[in-house]
Amino acid sequence: MADHAAYLKELSGSTGIEGEVIVFETGERYKVKTAEYLRMHKALAGLAQEKDVLALVLADGVDDVLSLVSADLAEKLELFAGAVNRGLDHSAVALAALFRDGHAACAGDRKRFATEFVWKHKEEAPFLFALWSKAGSGDEALRLSARELVAQQVSKNLRSSTRVDQIRRLFGGAVRWAVEIPDLDA
Repeated sequence: MADHAAYLKELSGSTGIEGEVIVFETGERYKVKTAEYLRMHKALAGLAQEKDVLALVLADGVDDVLSLVSADLAEKLELFAGAVNRGLDHSAVALAALFRDGHAACAGDRKRFATEFVWKHKEEAPFLFALWSKAGSGDEALRLSARELVAQQVSKNLRSSTRVDQIRRLFGGAVRWAVEIPDLDA
């Protein structure tokens, strides 16, 4: 094909193949990958580490990846995302209930809340203080605020596996992503 740009565009749009090796008369060789292959490779690379999969779940991006991976991997990803979301919801419900209990026990007095209640719940203290502004909200609004706070805390701790382990209780202590990712280049 004389028009190299048209050839590359046509090749990029090809499906069902990884790409091609282009050999020039000078002996130079170049690998050209299809757009489909690059999307799949990127999707699979993003599923190799638990922290990256958690980020995908928190960004509500799981559906965007499902069509790019095998049915088996898609099923595992959906199960993991469901478990993470249930864990986040469970944490949010528990935090909202704990906040309501503390708020009621201290008769809505912020100082008493801090000195008599929050100090007993040190792990949840940042969440409990952050929920104070929602004290007058209904239960659903309080739960949603707690859910957002929990999700933000998980998101802030996705820099390493060690950090993920430290906050695992927020999305489910037994929830783990441990899946063999196929090597597309093998």
